[in-house]
Amino acid sequence: MLKFMKLIEEKKPRRSKLLGVMEEEILEALWAGGALTGRDLYERVRLERPLAYTTVLTVLDRMVRKGLVLKERGERFQFRAAFTREELARRFSRELLPEIVGLSASSAIAGFMDVLAETDPAKIEELSRLLESRRRKGGMSR
Repeated sequence: MLKFMKLIEEKKPRRSKLLGVMEEEILEALWAGGALTGRDLYERVRLERPLAYTTVLTVLDRMVRKGLVLKERGERFQFRAAFTREELARRFSRELLPEIVGLSASSAIAGFMDVLAETDPAKIEELSRLLESRRRKGGMSR
């Protein structure tokens, strides 16, 4: 099954279908707070809902194995996001877009433009400038 088809089948409501709910919460905490201990992350994440400390540590360990979070040794282990929000978005895009474009490039582009128009219409102009810049550099043909 294509990766993105699994995403369509997701039933839990959340912003990202690429990350679990707690993974999202952990990354948000790390992006906001920088390097944090497991205890600090637990304190931030449990504000959303009641959780066991060990649950947060288990998810953190899985995120470290996935390469989403870095674990640094110090007086106490510290965790930090392996990617900025923008870097992670680009990484996920690079993984998923080839599969989507492989089905129908024009539909993928149209869908992307629809989402962009709904979420941030100003980005359409930015995208237009980026495309023109690529054309001038010879990276695209007309």
